[in-house]
Amino acid sequence: MKQYKLRCNAIIKKHIKLLSLFNFMLLSVAAISQTVIPLYAGKIPNSIAGLNREVSDTGVNGRIIIRKVSIPTLTAYFPEKDKANGTALIIIPGGGYHHVEITNVGYKIAVEFIKLGVTCLCIKISFA
Repeated sequence: MKQYKLRCNAIIKKHIKLLSLFNFMLLSVAAISQTVIPLYAGKIPNSIAGLNREVSDTGVNGRIIIRKVSIPTLTAYFPEKDKANGTALIIIPGGGYHHVEITNVGYKIAVEFIKLGVTCLCIKISFA
């Protein structure tokens, strides 16, 4: 019984650390000035009409994966005005035809570059 309690406590501590890290990541991204802009106003050229079935999943590791992107967007991340240096970076997260891995290859890169004064433009698009 004692080993079981020790094992449960270790698992709980591990999950508390993961949740704390995830909450910190969410707060740091939320604190950044950002604007989401649709890439197309109205109908998307050469698209097949259908419902917006976009699905966003957050894994155990805190990574956000988006599937079935049907409305492509551009999210602009702006540095603080006193840090802005007039440069910009376009970020196109990968994942192939199946999904878009938006956290590691999008948000995290934007966060690091805006610390350097670079405006980041992160495109959410799928080629499926």
